[in-house]
Amino acid sequence: MNKPADAPREHAVEIRFGQVGLVQLRLHTIDPGSILDELTGRTATAPHFFERTAVCLDLSSLAKPPSLEEIRAVIEIVRRAGMLSVGLAQGGASVDTLANELEMPVFTHIRAPNKPVPVVPVVQAAPAPEPALPAQMQHQPVRSGQRVYARVAI
Repeated sequence: MNKPADAPREHAVEIRFGQVGLVQLRLHTIDPGSILDELTGRTATAPHFFERTAVCLDLSSLAKPPSLEEIRAVIEIVRRAGMLSVGLAQGGASVDTLANELEMPVFTHIRAPNKPVPVVPVVQAAPAPEPALPAQMQHQPVRSGQRVYARVAI
């Protein structure tokens, strides 16, 4: 169907921002055999759930940044396990360099910042005071808008 020349032109694309669920795969090793064994074991319980699932690789738990060849091997292992590596979690200059070399995005705000856990001293709790009145309990369901009233004997 032909449109008149003065008709508004439709946009070719629409750019939108939104929440996207993304699996985070935090690597503790770059040994391809160990990674493949663990991923296939975990995905075997729900194979269709993990099939073609987008995965963000988090390298923050590794002792040293992996080389380009090592991370390419990990990406291949993740693919063999049925998932697709779509980017790296933010982690500094080495991650940015790897992401540029792999032509992958770096996802920010993908993991909680590593904040030190505050040490709270253990304090002995004071014994709970004995209730002055016996407790009363409502045993029937309470509907929306309904009030429960308990008369207190003094």
